[in-house]
Amino acid sequence: MGMFSTEPRTIAARIPLAMAALLLSFVGVVNALPPPAAALAPSALHSSATFGVLTSVSCPSSSFCAAVDLDGNALTYQAPNWSVANISDSRLYGVSCVTETFCVAVGQAGKAFTFDGSNWAPASVDPNNALDAVSCPQATFCEAVDTAGNVVTYNGTTWTSAPIDTNGLDAVSCLTLSSCSAVDSAGNILTYNGKRWTSGSIDAGATLLGVSCAGSTFCTAVDSAGRALTPGSAGSPLSAGSSSSGVDTTSLDGVSCPSTSFCVAVDASGNATSWNGSSWAALAPVDSGNQLDDVSCVSTTFCTAVDNAGNAVIDNAGVWSVNAVDHVISGISCLSTGGTTSFCAAVDRGGNLLTTANEWTTVSSKTSIGGTLNSVSCSNTSFCALVAKSGKATIWQGQGGFQTTQPDTNPLLGVSCFTASTTQRCWAVDKVGNTVSYNGTSWSASTKIDGTKILEGVSCLSGPPNNASYCSVVDSTGDILTFNGTSWSLPINIDGTKVMKSVACTSSSVCVAVVSSGTIFRTTNDWAAGSVTSVKVGTAMDSLSCDNTTTCQSVNGNGKAFWTTNQWTTSSSAKIDSHTLEGISCWGATNCSAVDGAGFALTSDNDWINTSVVAID
Repeated sequence: MGMFSTEPRTIAARIPLAMAALLLSFVGVVNALPPPAAALAPSALHSSATFGVLTSVSCPSSSFCAAVDLDGNALTYQAPNWSVANISDSRLYGVSCVTETFCVAVGQAGKAFTFDGSNWAPASVDPNNALDAVSCPQATFCEAVDTAGNVVTYNGTTWTSAPIDTNGLDAVSCLTLSSCSAVDSAGNILTYNGKRWTSGSIDAGATLLGVSCAGSTFCTAVDSAGRALTPGSAGSPLSAGSSSSGVDTTSLDGVSCPSTSFCVAVDASGNATSWNGSSWAALAPVDSGNQLDDVSCVSTTFCTAVDNAGNAVIDNAGVWSVNAVDHVISGISCLSTGGTTSFCAAVDRGGNLLTTANEWTTVSSKTSIGGTLNSVSCSNTSFCALVAKSGKATIWQGQGGFQTTQPDTNPLLGVSCFTASTTQRCWAVDKVGNTVSYNGTSWSASTKIDGTKILEGVSCLSGPPNNASYCSVVDSTGDILTFNGTSWSLPINIDGTKVMKSVACTSSSVCVAVVSSGTIFRTTNDWAAGSVTSVKVGTAMDSLSCDNTTTCQSVNGNGKAFWTTNQWTTSSSAKIDSHTLEGISCWGATNCSAVDGAGFALTSDNDWINTSVVAID
């Protein structure tokens, strides 16, 4: 991880080499080659808490992995960077990758998401059931299994469903188009020979959670009672006579076998164990205090496991490290409190509000608001508005506490607050073209301003005459809409159909917007024709903050920051993080804080020449 001067990027808990030796050299293929099962512990599946709960991981190589979580996020690892993207409104349970340009993720709503190296495309393939796991031996063949005992098959173009069991299926592992195995909640293993599925009991009365096959007649399965089941003799498949080893006193949640003589399993207490062809090694702690939900190994020197606390636990040449990768801080808002000092508030997708008065040297407060929080905006040090995926909005008033209401039934994605005279006002935008406003006392009902388009961001301020409200909103199809204090304009197309990601206004006439393609647009006259200029700065930009009419900074999902002091006529950039940067807020020309997908806040007072990196969440 972190290869840049702004280290550290991750929190690593090193396991002594002597202890690592107990694990031998872990090798396995979980949803890789051969594709493993996507194992999921029942405690993760039914958990009411979702923040940072990683459920599955698949690594086709030591330089690329994909993982999914219960918040609908898909994380990708392209050494040495982790990035996160929210791809689903519901929980994700399984992922399988063939290469870094083909992965499939599945989850609660019966949807499958196909990754092409850049984007995840959704498809409804099993709408009445939850898909628990998926295994893809090649890009034109995948098998997914669901809670109703169905197998859903992908042929490279379409998905088809067929019932194969009367019990819920928990995991699946496919070697080829004609060799797959799945396990269920009643101790059965089901095998596929390219023509039909057959079923047999191997662990009566137990819930089988994971399976991994290293050959057409060799599979290993693990269960909720801490047992691992291997074939009774060489060349024989799993059956009622298979060897059952009680290797653990707690649930074994995932298993991976690269060969008939080597397997790795992980448990609900943060332990791992290995199989040498005849016996299982003693348990060794690799992630103490957390529940490991899945593991994927691609060589004797590289394994990745994921846990219920947002960590990727990586074995690199015999040294295990616990790396925070899925603690998404989704929004930040900072205000100057004099000179270079600031007040900042940040929100995470676990429903927490965090504040600081000293550039995150310490966290002044952490308040549990609840829900999945998407954005925050503060107009002073004791007034902030927070908006959530549920459509709820919360007004936080420092020591005065907070009040949550539901002005919208759709996910609220962005919010912007300002002071008009002595009244605190806010506008928020949602996922289907609506806005809601706060008048100092209460939130309005939602108002449709942009069809059903995704409103990606909003920036508002108080301006003349009479402290009237002014806002700019950007959407997912290249449009900008403005509010003049009385009414909203019609959409103004700025950039074809490209996704406008963020907007920042410093007056009622001067605004800047960034596009997913890396283009920056600037207006000096409220987006009127002839007043808009553009410049291509770099790769995709996701969040923007402007301190004045000439100075702005932006961050993106690749951990880069961009800044200008001359209206983007020229700009500079720097790689400041190895994780996805989710938001940025500046309180001076060179003073900014950014937050990322792994729970870190990054702060600089000199355009990222020197950067403070603090784990705040």
